[in-house]
Amino acid sequence: MEIKIAKYSGFCFGVKNTFEKALVLAEKQRVYCLGEIVHNQKVIDYLEKKGVIFVDNINSVPNGKTIIIRAHGTTVDIYNKIKAKKLNLVDLTCGKIVSIHHKVSKLKDTFIIIVGKKNHPEVISTKSFAGPNSFIIESEADINKSYELYKEKKLTKVFVVCQTTFSLELFDKITKKLKKLYKDIIIDNTICDATIKRQNEVESISKEVDIMLIVGDNKSSNTRELFNIASKNTKTYFISDKKDLKNIVLEGKIGIASGASTPQEEVTKIVKLIEKEK
Repeated sequence: MEIKIAKYSGFCFGVKNTFEKALVLAEKQRVYCLGEIVHNQKVIDYLEKKGVIFVDNINSVPNGKTIIIRAHGTTVDIYNKIKAKKLNLVDLTCGKIVSIHHKVSKLKDTFIIIVGKKNHPEVISTKSFAGPNSFIIESEADINKSYELYKEKKLTKVFVVCQTTFSLELFDKITKKLKKLYKDIIIDNTICDATIKRQNEVESISKEVDIMLIVGDNKSSNTRELFNIASKNTKTYFISDKKDLKNIVLEGKIGIASGASTPQEEVTKIVKLIEKEK
C-alpha cells in the first residue's frame, strides 16, 4: 500500500487566523460567535470547550459583549445591529472576502453577478454588500434568470465575482456563457488561491491513485468540492472520523487530501491509522 498526501492540506491561512484569534479571545473573556466559525463540527466542539459561545441570532448576544464575525463574513444588516447593541466587534472575516465586499459596495449603476452557492454564508454576506442590483448564479440554469433581472434593472455594465471556495471548473463554464450573453462585462475571478491549488492538486492526485480519501466535514463547501473533483477520477470516500475507515478496503495507491476547514492534526490521525494497517 502506498499513501500520497496532498501538499495543500490542513487549515488555509484565513481559517487558521480565525481559529487562533478566537482561542486567544476565549482565554481572556466571554466571547460569542455568530454562526459556525468554520464548517467543521470538531473545530466547533473544541472551541466550545475553550469557552467560545456560538449563536445563530445576534439578538442572543447580550448588549455590550464581545462578538466574533466568522471567516465567511456577515451581512450589512448584522453590522448595523452590532452597532445598535453596542457590542465589541472582533471581525475575523477572511481578507479575501473583505476585499470582495469593498469591490461590490463601491460599484454604482452596475449589475453585479455573484457566482456561488445561494445558501452559503459567504455568498449571502456578499449579496448584502452588492445591494438590490445583484443576482446569485449557482448553476448554468440560473444564467437566463440573471438576464431577466438585468433587463428589468435597465443597467448596462456587468461585474462578476465568485464565492472564494467555489468550483473553478464550474465558474469557468458559467463565465464563458455570461461573456456571450452580456456585452459590457468584467469578470473578476475571486476564487481563493488556496482553493484553486487544492482543487488542482486533488484533480492531479486522484488520477494517480486507486482510492482517494477526503478528510473533513461534509458541511464544508470547499471540502465537498474536493470530493466531487476526486470522484470523477477514482473511488473516493469522505472521512470525517476514524470510524469512516472501517468499511473501506484500503489497497493499492491511496491519496489523502483535506478541506480548508480541516485541522492538519485530523489528516495526520487518518494517515497514522492507515499506516498501522500496512
